[in-house]
Amino acid sequence: MSRFDCLSFGSSAFDVLMSVDRPPRSDERVSAHAVTSGGGGPASTAATAMARLGFKVGLITAVGEDVFGTLMLEEFARFGVDTSGTQRVAGSSTISSVLIERETAKRSMTVYGGCVNRIDIGAIDVGRIRNAKVVHLDGNNPALAIHIARAAKSFGIPVSLDGGNMSAEAIAEVLPHIDIYIPDEQSMHKQLGEDVSVDDACRLYRERGPGLVCITRAESGSIAYDGKEFRAQPAYRGAPVADTTGAGDNFHGAFLAAWLDGLDIDATLKFANVYAALCCRGIGGRTSSPDREETLAHLASFPGAEPISTSSISESKP
Repeated sequence: MSRFDCLSFGSSAFDVLMSVDRPPRSDERVSAHAVTSGGGGPASTAATAMARLGFKVGLITAVGEDVFGTLMLEEFARFGVDTSGTQRVAGSSTISSVLIERETAKRSMTVYGGCVNRIDIGAIDVGRIRNAKVVHLDGNNPALAIHIARAAKSFGIPVSLDGGNMSAEAIAEVLPHIDIYIPDEQSMHKQLGEDVSVDDACRLYRERGPGLVCITRAESGSIAYDGKEFRAQPAYRGAPVADTTGAGDNFHGAFLAAWLDGLDIDATLKFANVYAALCCRGIGGRTSSPDREETLAHLASFPGAEPISTSSISESKP
C-alpha cells in the first residue's frame, strides 16, 4: 500500500504580498491597501493543494535555517503535508516580495535566494518514491527534477512535471521520463518558440515522452492532449480575482487530485480550472484555497458541468 498519494519535489519560498494601486517607480513610495504573507513555490503549493483536498502528500524541498524556513515548515504542518524529507540549508533563504495591482491583479515580484539550488541531491532517499502513487516535480532546480524523474521512471511510478521555469535544453532532457507535462502558455513559447501554436506545442511535447500534455492559458482556460484528441475547457469565472499568485501551482495540485481519482480529462480540467480560480480570491497563493466540498459546489455551476460525486475527490485516501 502506498504511503503517499503524491510525493512532490521542488522549491519553497516565503512570500510577502501587498495590494497596491500600482508598483512604485524608482525613488518613489506608495501605500499598500492590504498585506499578507505565507508560503509559495510551485511544487510546494501543488502539495498543499492536494493536502487541502484530502490527499496524503509528502514534500521534499529545501528551506533556510532561519525564521522564514521555520514559518514555511509550520505552514506545511497546518496543511497536513509530510516534510520529513525536507532539508534545512544554513546561510540561505528563499523570500519573495510580491506587489499586486489592485485593479488588474497583475504582479511584480522580487525574489531573493534559492534554497532548492543548494539541496543535497545525493542525500535524498529516492527509495521513498516507491511509496507514492505519483511524483510531482517543478523545474526550479533542473538537476533535481531530472534526477528524481529518472528514479521514478525506474520504479514505474508516474511523474508529473511543472516545467514552467525550465530552459528548452533542460526540458528536452527530462521529458522522456515524464508522464504528465503541464506548462503555462508563456513558458511554452519560451521553450518552443513564439510562433508555435498551442495545438502544435502539445504534439511536440508529447512526441518527446509524456503520455498526457496539458497547457494552462490563464483567462483562456486549459487544453489537454493524449495523442488521440484535444480536450479544452474554459476558465472558471464564478469567483472574484484579487491575486493570481500560485494559480498555476494550485492547478497542478487539483489536476493530480482529479487524475488520481480516475476522472476523465474533461472533468479533470474543469475541476482544476475551478480550484485554481477559487485560489485567486485572496491575496497569496494559499490563503483562499478551497476544500473539496467548496470546489465541487462551484464546479456545479461550471458551463456544461455534469454532477461529480462527493466521493470522487476523496476526503481521505487509504
